[in-house]
Formats: sequence, structure tokens, C-alpha cells
Amino acid sequence: MNSGLRVEVPDGFTAESERLILKYLTEGRQSLAFTEWKGLLAGFDALHKAIVDVGSARQTFRQVYEEYVDTPFGELYINRLRPAYLPTICRY
Repeated sequence: MNSGLRVEVPDGFTAESERLILKYLTEGRQSLAFTEWKGLLAGFDALHKAIVDVGSARQTFRQVYEEYVDTPFGELYINRLRPAYLPTICRY
């Protein structure tokens, strides 16, 4: 089934970029060696410049990520953390 989604990745996004990003997403940050972090960050930088084409809409990967992942899930996560870390008001 074709979803109509097409992603154009820039030349700077390599097979190694993909490997490191998938490792980070599936195994967590603790799984990366110190020497792999530079490649991971370069991969994310390149991926942010990718173009996502859905039908007639074209956006950068960064825009799609912010709209569909970061904003809805990031705000939810922060709102769930907030009550635990708000300062307690003490009356003397």
C-alpha cells in the first residue's frame, strides 16, 4: 500500500547516519559509544534538512517533527512533569 509519503534525504545523510539514529531510537542513548555521538548529531542535522512530500504538501523534516512529534508529545511530557517539580509553598 502506497501512503503517498515521500522523503528526500540530503546527500549528507548516509547509511551510517541511519544506523546511528536507529540505534539511538531503539536502544537508547546509553548504547552509543562516545565516538558515535558526533556521527549521530551530524545525521540528525542532515535529516532536519530532508524534505517530506505528502501529496501537494512539502515541508522540511524538522517542520514535520515539530508539528507531529515534538509539540504534542513534548508538551504532554512537560505538563506531566510540572506538578512533581513545582516548588511547594510553605507557610510558617
